[in-house]
Amino acid sequence: MAHITQINEGIWSRNGSRLFFGRRLPEGIAHVELMHVYDGLYEQEVRWITLDGDKHEMPFEHSDKGVIAAITAMKLTC
Repeated sequence: MAHITQINEGIWSRNGSRLFFGRRLPEGIAHVELMHVYDGLYEQEVRWITLDGDKHEMPFEHSDKGVIAAITAMKLTC
């Protein structure tokens, strides 16, 4: 059984720009959050909601490649 713990909530923003670990979020993203998922091993997941209400999630690796992969997946869902 997986245990899920929310790390944070909402959109990352600084000075009015919407950033996710220093990279600009796609315009069609309404909400982003990171979650810890425990299913025998601790892992992270990024979850997002598009402006039309669709919910998405994917495994997240806390690295530059992981951030780029998450931003790319968000762009594909907008």
